[in-house]
Amino acid sequence: GGLASLVGRGIVDLAASPRDTGLGEEELAIAGEAGVFRSIDGGKSWSAINAGLPNFPGRRIAALPNGDRGVQVETSSTASRIVEWVPGERQAWRPTVGGGTADEISLRMALSASALKVSGPTVYYGFEDGTIRVSTGQVSRKPTDGRIANLWADQGDPRIAMAAVEGATRRVLRTIDGGLYWEDISTNLPAGEVHGVAASRSSRAVYVATDQGIFQAEFDVENLGAPPVWRALSGLPTGKVWDVRLDQGENRLWALTDGTGIFTTLAPHRYRDPRVLSSADFVARAAAPGALFSVAGAKISSARSGDIAIPILNA
Repeated sequence: GGLASLVGRGIVDLAASPRDTGLGEEELAIAGEAGVFRSIDGGKSWSAINAGLPNFPGRRIAALPNGDRGVQVETSSTASRIVEWVPGERQAWRPTVGGGTADEISLRMALSASALKVSGPTVYYGFEDGTIRVSTGQVSRKPTDGRIANLWADQGDPRIAMAAVEGATRRVLRTIDGGLYWEDISTNLPAGEVHGVAASRSSRAVYVATDQGIFQAEFDVENLGAPPVWRALSGLPTGKVWDVRLDQGENRLWALTDGTGIFTTLAPHRYRDPRVLSSADFVARAAAPGALFSVAGAKISSARSGDIAIPILNA
């Protein structure tokens, strides 16, 4: 129902060609939120000329692939809050509604919170003014003057959590007591904001999404010890990364970049902490006759189970 623009919202510029197309109509080019488009019939029809342009509007990874659901991204557009790349899709991101992701976003918006993270019965809420609250009701702290952009909480122990902060010098915060005290662990991160944070507690790895890419540090999230040393990860397009996530098994790292899309790779910490996983879905499970397994993070030349030699199909 109703009329809608063929080229999206937020048109910011338009140019008309001085030459005659021979069709009695004007050749036009426009630029907007959805990219650059061209018309040779005075605007009756349009073709996209967006190849290579950074125009993906993602701002936060809403959910990672799980079962029959694909990766979901929260966009900067209020008209389409969540888009999904469903399994088997070959053409485009599709708007999606419903499910736990939408419920979480609705709760965040209802509370006017800038970030929200659930760990068992505990919920952490972050706000634009730097306040962090916890659903236990006994904690309400303002550990920074910046905007709480994202939160991470350990799924096994909700007392352990971290916050990514925009617009402040205290850019990565950590708590091990359920939010009673927040410690700054930004240390040697380069100038710029931090937009996302993810961690593998078992592998002692923490990742942050910053204005200058993804940075990783190796430390025990619960027992910090010496201040963390952050180092940059390579391989992504240069520039801002809006969000970073680890899958449920902490085997794959996902990154949402500024305008250039979403990327995934084997989590770097797996190279020093390998795992034997089902080849079908990268989940750790018991072996069954005929099952295929992959070793994530190490190159295997031979394998045995007792007296039985296990064939290596590829390494």
